[in-house]
Amino acid sequence: MSTDELVKREKNKTPVIPFEERKEIVSSIKYVDEVVVQYDKNKFGAWEKYRFDKMFVGSDWKGTPQWNNYEKEFDKVGVRIVYLPHTDGISSTKLTEVIKKKL
Repeated sequence: MSTDELVKREKNKTPVIPFEERKEIVSSIKYVDEVVVQYDKNKFGAWEKYRFDKMFVGSDWKGTPQWNNYEKEFDKVGVRIVYLPHTDGISSTKLTEVIKKKL
């Protein structure tokens, strides 16, 4: 889970829901064993620490140069990239605008 600082740095946006609240929400999900904090976008560094065998990302990233490179790098260590279906018509930017108006 990305820190507020990482979101600000990478997306130039302030999360609507602060990190600690997002972390609490995710950790309360029955199937979540641990919330892993993402301080940077170093995916391979995360693998070196946690030694996972699958990485999940939205299918809208499939075929991009960045994720093609991740696939090549992670294939060498036996990690499979799993692309979760992207839902057309759902925009986090639009959802954020609605939430901000409600708040």
